[in-house]
Amino acid sequence: MSERLRPLLSVLMIALLAAQVAFSRTMPRDWQLDPSPGDPPSPTLARLAALGDADSAARMLTLYLQSFDAQAGRQMRVASIDQHQLRAWLELIADLQPASGYAPFLASRIYAETAPVADARALLDWVAARFEHDPGSQWSWMAHAVFVARHRLHDTALAARYARLLRERTRGVQVPKWARELELFLVADGNETRAARALIGGLVESGELSDPETIELLLRRLNEAKRTAKHDGRPEEAARGSDINPEGFMRPEPKSLGLNGEMK
Repeated sequence: MSERLRPLLSVLMIALLAAQVAFSRTMPRDWQLDPSPGDPPSPTLARLAALGDADSAARMLTLYLQSFDAQAGRQMRVASIDQHQLRAWLELIADLQPASGYAPFLASRIYAETAPVADARALLDWVAARFEHDPGSQWSWMAHAVFVARHRLHDTALAARYARLLRERTRGVQVPKWARELELFLVADGNETRAARALIGGLVESGELSDPETIELLLRRLNEAKRTAKHDGRPEEAARGSDINPEGFMRPEPKSLGLNGEMK
């Protein structure tokens, strides 16, 4: 570095520090955290601000939304952010970047896990709506919505509805088997014996469920749930038949012809 530049850089650093001190003194000491991020801009205005680049616009809006809970050096609870406006910002970000799953990720992984129950349900419903629009790229956040509904909201019926939507809308879409089987485990764990038997039998018959180990695991959990119901004094659940034999749900192996033309 040139010796002539050193004094100039020192003066510049001192000036910047002085500006920082002056700016900090203009901040009110009784700063009140504002839970409202305001209404989002229109999609057209957002694109104009990013010189027509929708992806860049979505990133800028995401940075604003994610940093909104940090105000004047203080941290605001994420759950206290205005939820109606929050969903409006997420909707705009998702519309600007429809192939990205980042807005549904924020909704299901960050905001729904901390929001009040009613707002969490609304966020998960929004994730489900985005999933229906593009199951191929949004299925993972739909699966997380199942988890949040079951384990954070403790709403098995809502979780099962999301899981059924996940199974039905991913036919023909390349997703892991476990994602399609979430509904089966939820029904089995929920003591819904008749519904579980009907669902498992229907999936086996249609060929969607063919792995013997998975079938056996599901029915074993269903039998355990029945025994738990009996132990807990819920005869209406425990009395719905004896333990289920997995062999009754297994498809018979196709027979083949031997050399002499006989079946073997």
